[in-house]
Amino acid sequence: MITTASVILHEFHSQKENDLDPRVQQINIIETAAKLIKNDINMIKSSSDFYPANLQESLDFLPDSLITIPKEIIFSEHKLKLASIGQALYKRAVIGSPTAWPSSPIAPSIRI
Repeated sequence: MITTASVILHEFHSQKENDLDPRVQQINIIETAAKLIKNDINMIKSSSDFYPANLQESLDFLPDSLITIPKEIIFSEHKLKLASIGQALYKRAVIGSPTAWPSSPIAPSIRI
């Protein structure tokens, strides 16, 4: 079953935040963000017929969440770094998934 972003957010908002200390709330937010990113990854449609011709197409392959997280963590607008980190996260999430094989999509490699 594919979980939608609205289901993930509903689960998050249904938690009793008043009973949790700030550290637990922070972990819950991070876990929810990770679920949303994983949902974005699961929604990617890839094809062996498509291969990016340039860095912009490599970035366009990734969901916004896989660009935003590295950008906010490393404070960089450097597109090659963001595409590299985003694609590394994507590949690890797909390969690490128990349902990834044998039909897991292949992320395009970055061409510059």
